[in-house]
Amino acid sequence: MKLQPFLLHQSRWLLLVLLTLVAITITAYTSVLRPLSDVNWLDSLGEGGLTLMTLIWIAVTLLTRPKGLVTNLLFAGLSAMYVSMLWDFLDEMVVFTPHYLTSFEAIPACFGMVLMSISAYYWYKEQSIFNQTLMKKERFYRDHSMTDFVTGLYSVEYMQNQVRHEQSRLANGNSPFCLTLFDICDFAAYSRQHGMQKSNQLLRDIADMLSLSMRESDLLCRFAADKFVVVHPQTNHIQAQAFANRVAEFIARHANYDDGENQPQYSAVRWSCIEVNDKHCEFEPLIAALVNELNQTKVAAA
Repeated sequence: MKLQPFLLHQSRWLLLVLLTLVAITITAYTSVLRPLSDVNWLDSLGEGGLTLMTLIWIAVTLLTRPKGLVTNLLFAGLSAMYVSMLWDFLDEMVVFTPHYLTSFEAIPACFGMVLMSISAYYWYKEQSIFNQTLMKKERFYRDHSMTDFVTGLYSVEYMQNQVRHEQSRLANGNSPFCLTLFDICDFAAYSRQHGMQKSNQLLRDIADMLSLSMRESDLLCRFAADKFVVVHPQTNHIQAQAFANRVAEFIARHANYDDGENQPQYSAVRWSCIEVNDKHCEFEPLIAALVNELNQTKVAAA
């Protein structure tokens, strides 16, 4: 298991342990154990569960987020709520000798909710920036179970849902849309020569170049090992072909440098493009038409 997430927020993990020890120590010095017959075990189970879940939220926050304002606010807010939950749980096991101390249990939670509300505002601003960045990769629907691990793009299953959406818009009188399939030339040979790491880097580079060349309304997905599909909403065949030509020229000028060598290597892509104006056409025949046209391009180039 990699320790990087723990080392990144090492001070916060230590602070969390310190808060737990302080809360338990204060409770130990200001209370006496409650007789077992007076303990409400069902209530203790519920409050203990809330404490544990809050602790899990803190752990997930620290394990999944980088350093920054939003992370700090989330950690501070959740930690304050955790202390309140912990005291509330311990209150079921002990009796505070100054009984008024019981009234202070909810105060950290109140501050925590305020901090969480502030963090939600900054999280919204942060997410708005990410949404702009991911617009060409996910459009209006997010489901990371369909994400390709290598390129960060969505898979063909996600593309299928988007094509259906565009077909439903055809019924409302929208203009036709186009699908463009890109295939990296001689990718298998490149992979055998340079290995998986360099091959994956090439896939990421091609994906980035495709994304840079697209409009905000377009959508890019990974179709197969060395293939990518772009959906062009409200685009005719001529416009989509012009886009594909520009992208192919852009990629052809991209230089790949192998480790230890100064001579650049250049990539190339083939492409095929179809226009969709039938709202009843199934996804599989559309993809088959794209692949068939691409195969014809390969044969013609051979």
